[in-house]
Amino acid sequence: MLNVLVLDPECCSSFLIKSILLGAGYAVSVSDNEPEAVRKFATGLFDVALVDLSAGDGVAGRAFIRAANALLPELPVLALGREEHLADLVGLSIFLTVPKPIRVARVTEAVRRAAVHLLAPRPAAPGRCVASLPAEVTWGLDAIPCRVTSLSDRGVLLEPADREFD
Repeated sequence: MLNVLVLDPECCSSFLIKSILLGAGYAVSVSDNEPEAVRKFATGLFDVALVDLSAGDGVAGRAFIRAANALLPELPVLALGREEHLADLVGLSIFLTVPKPIRVARVTEAVRRAAVHLLAPRPAAPGRCVASLPAEVTWGLDAIPCRVTSLSDRGVLLEPADREFD
């Protein structure tokens, strides 16, 4: 099941989007502020993020998109908004834009296309970091801080934060 994170700082569309996506068989989590959305996204549990940029001046949405692009650059981010909100997305990696007014077919098709994109085979890029998530490996009372540097449907690649340890 695909997990979708919806960021809607003004709570103007999130519940409609959530009901559309739940009806289409996706798991959905909603955040109404950028820091919470970044914390959720950083868990690595989400496959797609959908951001409503029509809230206020869109600063929170753009900040989240920058953070999501930095954390998991391979994961698709969808931007929702009116034409004027979607006009200036320079410097942000957006998979698709979903114009308002909200239509069931537009939302479900955008998420479906994101899912197809996630499953598409990609050539391996040696040395390329496709993720950067904090992690910790524990054994008994010992703990080693690490970073998740690659994600796949088969597992994760962890690298220690400090290479000098016992």
